[in-house]
Amino acid sequence: MNRRDFFKLAGLALAGCVAPQWAERQEEMQIGDLLAKIGRGETLSLAEQQEIRIWGNNAQLLNNFVSGIQSPDGQILGGKINFPVSPIFSGVLESDTASLNILVPSMYNHLIIWSAGRCTTGGTGNEALLARYNSDSGNNYSTEILYGIGALSGAQTSGIVNAAIIGGLAKDGEATGVNGSGIVFIPNIRSSFYKSTLSLFSPASPTDIFVQSCVWSSSTVLSNISILAGTGSIKAGSVISIYGLT
Repeated sequence: MNRRDFFKLAGLALAGCVAPQWAERQEEMQIGDLLAKIGRGETLSLAEQQEIRIWGNNAQLLNNFVSGIQSPDGQILGGKINFPVSPIFSGVLESDTASLNILVPSMYNHLIIWSAGRCTTGGTGNEALLARYNSDSGNNYSTEILYGIGALSGAQTSGIVNAAIIGGLAKDGEATGVNGSGIVFIPNIRSSFYKSTLSLFSPASPTDIFVQSCVWSSSTVLSNISILAGTGSIKAGSVISIYGLT
């Protein structure tokens, strides 16, 4: 949410808190009309002067409120507002990336990951998009896959045991525009239970679909995620978004 949109949202809330009668008076007295009178050099009545004073005070309060919860670049400061779903990281990769490392703030209990992208590995087909939790590269991940590939369907256990599979990436030889895309849910990241990763994605073809369940055999709090390609790097232009839920 940019500063302008949030200013509008906060304005509605703050106006109701600090001046509940001000909105009612707008039906009779519009600030724009009063400013126009001032611009024409006309004298304002005492009631009109009072209206201008209230409007100016409320505008200053609102500006101070919004400034206090936003960073200089217009982002909402962490912990200032408890949105149900908030971005932890979201962006288009500007360069080929071997590993994308994301810290997970302690306020979040669940995660959602969206991805769409390609990898630098040559040839056609797809490569896995992987995640390692808390930098754990040991054989502590187990993944079961349900798949539909054209007219074929089935189930299998993945041979990848040192990372969670969270999506697919089109290889570099695929036609321009072809990408792997998907969505991932990671619930209860702060519990003492083993962490489950539930994903749905299309690896590189609109006729293919994969549904997966991965278990990371760790009872520790998930505090950081490293995202990487199975081979090569995640290609520039790929999109990765991670959201936290409180």
